[in-house]
Amino acid sequence: MSTHARATIGFVPREAFSQTKRSLETIYARTKGPFELVCIDGGSPPIVKQYLEQASREKGFVLLRADDYLVPNQARNLVLDHVNTEYVVFVDNDVLVAPGWLDALVRCADETGAWVVGPLYFESEPECTRLHMAGGICHIVQFPDGSRSLVEKHYHAHVKLASLEVELSRRETELIEFHTLLVSMQAFDKLGPLDPNLSLSEHADLCLQVRAAGKSVFLEPTAAVTYLPPMLGNRSDSKYFQFRWSEEWAERSIARLQEKYQLSEADPEMVGLRGWVNHHRSRMPSNRWWLPKIMRRG
Repeated sequence: MSTHARATIGFVPREAFSQTKRSLETIYARTKGPFELVCIDGGSPPIVKQYLEQASREKGFVLLRADDYLVPNQARNLVLDHVNTEYVVFVDNDVLVAPGWLDALVRCADETGAWVVGPLYFESEPECTRLHMAGGICHIVQFPDGSRSLVEKHYHAHVKLASLEVELSRRETELIEFHTLLVSMQAFDKLGPLDPNLSLSEHADLCLQVRAAGKSVFLEPTAAVTYLPPMLGNRSDSKYFQFRWSEEWAERSIARLQEKYQLSEADPEMVGLRGWVNHHRSRMPSNRWWLPKIMRRG
């Protein structure tokens, strides 16, 4: 790993393990500039654990293993203790980066002074075809009766890039996501670590905190990544997926958001989050025999 690197890549689990090898090898194949890399392995199955151990020896990156599952913000905070560069770039283990992605993110941060920079996010294959999001809206609205609501909207979600009628260019935005995300280490010096009690809308929380500190969030569309949805039927993926999107973690996150931003109990965004989690969790059938008692129903 180069001593001239300006960015440390924090490679962390998001909701599955089956794309770990492909995702990591794509980072090394498609990233030109020097970088450091810290990989967090949170309870991966033996075949992934063994691969990461071998890859760490061969490529020289820092590998930290936790035997228990981690939600992403817990894993990201472990990365921070090992960052000695100006920027940290969190990359989920189910993402394929496009060539030139890292240089573009760093260049945007340098030229704008942004504390947070996100790329164009695509979803599913073929790569860089269908948008997942391209920036968005994220702020708190206070109504005349004193109640408060989180407003979050993703621009151009699930739209094919070829059919988009607007040109995407670098711009300040209110929202990006953690699939891949550059953060200036100055942000953590000022704000402290990421909130470990959030497994939902942790991207919104970071963007709100950064903008409240008077700093900016930018979209850099010359950088692109593609999120790969989980592979249905994979037993190891199913176990982690059900933990990651469990009702217990969802309610903990919602309660934390409500406390942190004084949100109404009836906040439509929180109602929507519950619905989204329930829908997303249903995509990966659970294996009831392994679920902790607190997560079983019936």
